Amino acid sequence: MHLETNRDCVLVVDENELNGWLLAEQIRQWLEYTETVSSAEDALNLINRTETRYALIFINAKLQPHQGANLAHRIRDLRRPSQASPLILTGAHRDQHPSEHYLRLGFNDFLCQPVLLDDVQQLLQRWLLDPAQTGASFYATQIQNKTTHFSAALRANLIQALFDETPRNLADIEAAVAQNNWQNAWETTHKLHGSLIYYGLNLFMPALQRLSHALRGQDLLSTRIHIHLLHKTVSRLLVDKEEILLLLQESNA
Repeated sequence: MHLETNRDCVLVVDENELNGWLLAEQIRQWLEYTETVSSAEDALNLINRTETRYALIFINAKLQPHQGANLAHRIRDLRRPSQASPLILTGAHRDQHPSEHYLRLGFNDFLCQPVLLDDVQQLLQRWLLDPAQTGASFYATQIQNKTTHFSAALRANLIQALFDETPRNLADIEAAVAQNNWQNAWETTHKLHGSLIYYGLNLFMPALQRLSHALRGQDLLSTRIHIHLLHKTVSRLLVDKEEILLLLQESNA
């Protein structure tokens, strides 16, 4: 996914540090810079020290000692760049938080917990991501640009290899981790990273970089989380496969 600026930074405020960390990891599939704090006071101190505006601020509804709504009002009263940042309320049971309710509290949007990766993508799509650079059309354009000088036969083989080898490499990484073969898992991740960069599919890069880091540190929990998130991203690529191939066929006709 392409961002208006690659230095967009998101702030996550959640007193449950595990929930805050999990949300931040999901956001990092598209945004490299994410910060987390576990209290309203820490959030306000950070915002007061920050000279640039946060792209988004996620605030948990059950935040203590200041409820999320109170923190939202305090942010709006600050004379700091993040005064105008979109505020996203996070909490369970979206139907208990109709849009007019959270808008009245000073929030701009709502994200239901437990958070799903697709919901995070849709929310970022609404606020930050360029819709012209997502989905099958974007994938097809990137692949076409990288293979335009090849013969039709070579181009077809490379494209088929992309769809065959990407899920296979991810499965190989998962299998290597299950066998505690961290070096092999890291090498396969590095190979996959290079392959996807070659095709211009840069939306995979942040997740692969974090997976590589987790593998280097032999952090099993973080590794499993990043593999799971990559499975989600790869599955969306595969869902778009037929449309991508059709668009490539039309562009080469």
